[in-house]
Amino acid sequence: MCKLFFKMYRSILPKYNATVTIMLTVLGILVVTMLTLQQVVSTKTVISYSVYNNEATQYQLTSAPVKAGSPILPPAPGPRKQFSDFFYVSDIERTRFGEFIWFWAWDTLSGPLWSNDSLPVHTGAVFCDSVWVRRITPPGSGTFHRGYIETNTRMRWSRYAYEIRNAARSSNGHYFENPGNTRTTALMFHGFVADVWQWESGTQSPFIIEPPTNAISWNLQPSAIFVEGDLWVQGSVTGNLAIGASGIIRLMDNLVYSDAATWPYLVPANSPNYLTVVSEATTSGQADEAPRGIIISNTWENGREDAGNHFVIGTSQRRRDIAIHGVYIALNGSISIQQQNDNLGYDPYIYRCSNHGYDERGFIYLCGSIAYKKRDYVHRGNTATTGIRTGYLKSYRYDQRFRTNAPPFQPAISFR
Repeated sequence: MCKLFFKMYRSILPKYNATVTIMLTVLGILVVTMLTLQQVVSTKTVISYSVYNNEATQYQLTSAPVKAGSPILPPAPGPRKQFSDFFYVSDIERTRFGEFIWFWAWDTLSGPLWSNDSLPVHTGAVFCDSVWVRRITPPGSGTFHRGYIETNTRMRWSRYAYEIRNAARSSNGHYFENPGNTRTTALMFHGFVADVWQWESGTQSPFIIEPPTNAISWNLQPSAIFVEGDLWVQGSVTGNLAIGASGIIRLMDNLVYSDAATWPYLVPANSPNYLTVVSEATTSGQADEAPRGIIISNTWENGREDAGNHFVIGTSQRRRDIAIHGVYIALNGSISIQQQNDNLGYDPYIYRCSNHGYDERGFIYLCGSIAYKKRDYVHRGNTATTGIRTGYLKSYRYDQRFRTNAPPFQPAISFR
């Protein structure tokens, strides 16, 4: 189309005076630019068509990713069409208690951010990349190295992880059924291999994961896995993998790439490993319900009971912290922590360290992206209930490889 335009342009140009020639030249540049952008935006590969729970969708994956160092384009139109194109995505910033969780003085965000809601920002928060939000509150707060855009455009996504569901049902995938939704499934990864087992929900300790002698070991690479019901997962992953569940996904211990499985869990710039983790679990958003979505379990490996009653910043990582790599997406729920010392009816768990009265569990070492429907806590003071400081400090880094390559089978997003 560009060649045809230039041929027509050259044939009519000599017929007009200098003023018209300049106008036509400017118009030509604009048309060619628009055609070029349209070619980039429309370069897609249709993967499949699916109907699930009476909701039909045809989904597409962008086959022309944004190049490293290129400017971040406005959301519509533009080639940024996957969750991993952003470091942080949220739909609702208020918690189930109606509170805002502030981006605080020690929060530094190293990748692009999108929120459909207002973003509460403290003066010391630093945003190193582009930001799109409904508004920043209070105005003028925070440091934005690339500025920010306040917009009424909303990011949209489906309630269901169709891409992973369909890929899991293919010849290279693994789909785990759950008749009556009575079972819980566990996956423990060892590179290309995972131990897989199931049990009747509620019959196993919620903070211990131990594969039984009859667990099945499967080679799951390259692959997509989908589990009906709740999923407990941990381990080190090799290759390109997508994991999805219709219920809660509980992170029982580190879930990391095999080439970055030791502290400080830095992902090599040339790592061939990519991971997508998606939960379809829906949260009601009510204060009397535990968070649902992707949940960091209160296990001994994740720092249970104030990191084994010896949490001190800078000391050994054993029995504290959790490291996670990849893009983590809670389509209808939150990314949060289990047992927040609320002393509420859904979970009466209370732990107060005898040394200082807290339940500090370490750090979350994230390298990748996070996205969720509704925000919830990974650390809180519980001033309205028990007053026990609970949870994790954050060491979050955007995986810069996502600018050119994306983890597989992510749910599609759109803007309107």
